Amino acid sequence: MTKLVLSLLAVAALARADFDASHWRRRKPVRLDANVPLATLRIDAGVLRGSPNQLDDVRVVRDGVELPYLLQTLYGHREDREFQPAISNQSVTSDGVQATLDLGVHAQHNRLRIATRRVNFKQRVRVETSDDGEHWAVAREDGFVFDFSEGDRHAAVLTVEYPLSTRQYVRVTVFGWTNPADLTSAFLTYHSETAGVRDVLTAVTPAVTEDAKEQTSSWTADIGYAGLPHDQVQLDIGPGLFYRTVEIESSRDAKSWLYVGQATIARTADHESLILSFPEQWERYLRLRVHNGDSAPLISRRFSFSAYRRLLKFPASTPGQYWIYYANPSAKRPSYDLAQVMPAGTQVADAALGGEEENPAYRPPAEPQKPWTDRHPNVLYAVLGIAVLVMGFVAVRFLMEVRTTGAPGG
Repeated sequence: MTKLVLSLLAVAALARADFDASHWRRRKPVRLDANVPLATLRIDAGVLRGSPNQLDDVRVVRDGVELPYLLQTLYGHREDREFQPAISNQSVTSDGVQATLDLGVHAQHNRLRIATRRVNFKQRVRVETSDDGEHWAVAREDGFVFDFSEGDRHAAVLTVEYPLSTRQYVRVTVFGWTNPADLTSAFLTYHSETAGVRDVLTAVTPAVTEDAKEQTSSWTADIGYAGLPHDQVQLDIGPGLFYRTVEIESSRDAKSWLYVGQATIARTADHESLILSFPEQWERYLRLRVHNGDSAPLISRRFSFSAYRRLLKFPASTPGQYWIYYANPSAKRPSYDLAQVMPAGTQVADAALGGEEENPAYRPPAEPQKPWTDRHPNVLYAVLGIAVLVMGFVAVRFLMEVRTTGAPGG
């Protein structure tokens, strides 16, 4: 315990005493009641909204002294181990194309992925497992695979998940197919995923436009400001069954759009899929282009934006009042060595983040001084006028001398 306390005191010694609060426009109070070495608080939408450069300008301060901190994003953990088993007994049954996959060993698996040359289909898939290749148990009866291809647009889901199994043999049946060669290969995967912690940060009603010629709907959501991270949106869509492909685009100004992904949205008799995931974006606008085909446009009512939770951790040797400063566009990302020197297993306590307030010490940066000529335009015009008069006088004198020199008898 003594060693831990000494280590944290050494960490506290890394604090910077040259923090100048006049450059930060906003701040929030942080209250810590527990007496622990390390405090943690959740970054909320207010700090995200006020930070102009993706949290690079955040500073933790106590009594005018800047403290080091760690930013942690609560991503989930994901593991995928894929196997390519031997395929045998590939044939056509009364249900469709069927094949047996032999792993050769008893390994964990819970996901099937097929490969095919076919396009534009939606097929039901059954997955069965066996220890001996003769006695079979149904692992998944209602799996689906699909492919949508039209011009340069393509979307496909060729995987089926099923309960975890260690059985050596897997039998797959693709309903409705009649040619064994349509199933070109198959893979089995052990997929393990620990969910991260997500926060819904805002909800927006999108603006809707229809393009009858292209048979598309454009749903544009305006978050209201740039700087809110989001990598997932949950849609609230009006009643009815549907199955549509969607292109996802992001923009800072609603004029220039960047393609960030594609997906499908669906509400069928079997399932509903209204959550779209994509690489994290920080821009103000998100647009979904929904391909309707000859089906009626959907009614989009609400976009709920979410992201993985972000935590800020900082050394807190004593309880009391701390501050989070932000809203400084010129601030650079700080570089602390807290992560390297913080002892493993350090006790952590939650700190309470208060309401936003204007920093009373803030002083707006002075406007850049204009050039001397911009600050004294009348002097410049006067000098130019005098120069024109002098040049005119010189020109007239020169012409008179030329005329006198060139006169007869001169």
